[in-house]
Amino acid sequence: MKVPDHGTWLLTNNEDDCKRTCLQNCSCLAFAYPSGIRCIVWNGSLIDIQQFSVDSADLFILLNCMYGETSKPKIIVAVVAIVAAIFVVFVYYCGSMKAANKAQQLVDYSLDQAVSKDLVLFEFKKLEVATSDFLAINKLGQGGFGPVYKGKLEDGQEIAIKRLSRASGQDIEEFMNELLVISKLQHKNLVRLLGCCVEGEERLLVYEYMPNKSLDALLLDPHHQKELDWKKGFNIIKEICRGLLYLHRDSRMKIIHRDLKASNILIDENLNPKISDFGMARIFGAEQDQANTLRVVGT
Repeated sequence: MKVPDHGTWLLTNNEDDCKRTCLQNCSCLAFAYPSGIRCIVWNGSLIDIQQFSVDSADLFILLNCMYGETSKPKIIVAVVAIVAAIFVVFVYYCGSMKAANKAQQLVDYSLDQAVSKDLVLFEFKKLEVATSDFLAINKLGQGGFGPVYKGKLEDGQEIAIKRLSRASGQDIEEFMNELLVISKLQHKNLVRLLGCCVEGEERLLVYEYMPNKSLDALLLDPHHQKELDWKKGFNIIKEICRGLLYLHRDSRMKIIHRDLKASNILIDENLNPKISDFGMARIFGAEQDQANTLRVVGT
């Protein structure tokens, strides 16, 4: 099925835990466990369900339960015709979900907000081809999120692909946070997100390519230091400030980056800086000027 609107995303280890969580909650109506998105449960009305032949997920609906220490949920035999009808309409196995449907659900049901219409949902195979199967020679760097690769699309456009490392300390929440935040922002001093890919266990973000890498490389690389005279350096400082001013004051959402450092400032071919890496960013309300965090983040 195309899973219902207004689901709640839960952190669970496997499908059995997801099922158990739903069965132990009297208000739970249904659950799904799409690969790459994990557990989603519904406690309210099941809205906007559609039966798809492709790009869909198994939807498990709780029909009727008897709760007790030893009892298990049981389907009432008297309504077997209704049960059959519900399963025909609402439960349909359609194989593995593709990147477009997964990425849409990732945002719709975990963050309950839509991705920008300009965002492209890439197939993983196309990104493999663009990077020559993520060849080491195309690796631009390594961050807390994972490795970043240079790629070239079929139309010749150069891109930078950030690939989530399974061994990284960052999880799907930070991936979605970056996806949500940066897709809603437009400024010449913010790196432009072109699209994403969520396919199986793979999670990737696709950005415009910055030929001069990051500001720390520009500052520390002896070959580039001579390019950075006082005038160009001062211009980089001003442009970073303009990007921050947009985030803090002029954008539709007030954004606090929380991890601003030289390695998160990318430099284009004209030595213009662009702020990147919004995995740690926080969105503030229009009148909000402070917030608490439950853990220390950033550098």
